[in-house]
Amino acid sequence: ISTMRLESCHAEILRLVGIVGQLQELYFLESPRQVMDKQVFNFEELCQSIYQDFELKLKEKEIQFSMQMPEDTPIFADYYRLKQCLINLISNAMTYTQHGGHIIIEYNKVGKLRTAINVRDDGPGIPEEDLPYLFERFYRVDKSRSKKTGGMGIGLSITKAIIEKHGGTIYAQNNEYQGCVFTFVLPNETFI
Repeated sequence: ISTMRLESCHAEILRLVGIVGQLQELYFLESPRQVMDKQVFNFEELCQSIYQDFELKLKEKEIQFSMQMPEDTPIFADYYRLKQCLINLISNAMTYTQHGGHIIIEYNKVGKLRTAINVRDDGPGIPEEDLPYLFERFYRVDKSRSKKTGGMGIGLSITKAIIEKHGGTIYAQNNEYQGCVFTFVLPNETFI
């Protein structure tokens, strides 16, 4: 067997291991026994930390990353799980945002009881017929993307499971002019 063939088999095995790992995580998140380690923390600081993780890739594509937030940005959530959600949403936005585009994170209080977070990009948007299925496992909008460039179609399912485990909701819609926005809304149980 050639070295190239072995490398191809090895890459496929790693991909399958990744899928199994993500499915196990999704099963774990959907379990009624699984609880989130919620605490109040500063959402803007979380975003700054994530920006540092993505800074080089953003500069490579010359994507402008901005945050539109008030001075005070408390949020009640599991820090690491919420970070996982944002990394997934920002990573997806980066994939579809063209060279020189924009990604914006917005923090909005919805009354005293909820906080809404938007991850907005100015990419090509999502075909309307795909919007209802985005959060289903193994669903990929761009069926033509290869295994190397495309995701496995599980990331948004995991993101939805995490948000719902917090008692929140998540949805996606196209921007009025270009791109799309993912919005998740979390309850502010401890702020009252």
